[in-house]
Amino acid sequence: DDREHLDKGRALCENLAPSIASLIGEAERTSDVERRLRETELLYEVAATAQGSASANSLAERTAQALFEMLEVDHVGVSWVDGNDALHATVQGQPLRLLDAMSFAGGGGLLGWLRTGAPELLIYQTSEDARCPSDETVRRRIGSFFALPIRFGETIIGLLTLATHRTGGLDLRDAETCRTVCDELAQAVARLRGIN
Repeated sequence: DDREHLDKGRALCENLAPSIASLIGEAERTSDVERRLRETELLYEVAATAQGSASANSLAERTAQALFEMLEVDHVGVSWVDGNDALHATVQGQPLRLLDAMSFAGGGGLLGWLRTGAPELLIYQTSEDARCPSDETVRRRIGSFFALPIRFGETIIGLLTLATHRTGGLDLRDAETCRTVCDELAQAVARLRGIN
């Protein structure tokens, strides 16, 4: 009797499997379309905001807010680079300054990062990255961290940072979105500052 119920249940599951797979596939496609739409809206907002912004800081603030809401992260920050200093323009969420505590071949913090060419830092698991001091990541609960240069030509004009409490909370698609946002920000800020 139990065997018969088990066989009927298995047959029912096998009959339903293609329909369930189709529903899951459709949900994934819908999610992808929704994300692309949000990304497009974000890039449009950066471009539109740049035309109406009186300053790079107001542009940074509106862009960071939109990125914070879209990616559902715990931190988004934009800083402008002035020589060897970072001038913090805006922070959405928690003010996590992990870059200041990190070590690079060129030294520590922002200066070390700049001396090594300001590479993209796409750290999906801070606990596994030797540049991230574990006491800082544990104390501030930073599981994933990105730092991307805002570069106009060869000039580093700023820095975009993102962080989540979750390990793996940032992914490759987030990195692609952030790269595009950095490119748009660089173009807009260069126009605002009259940089050619």
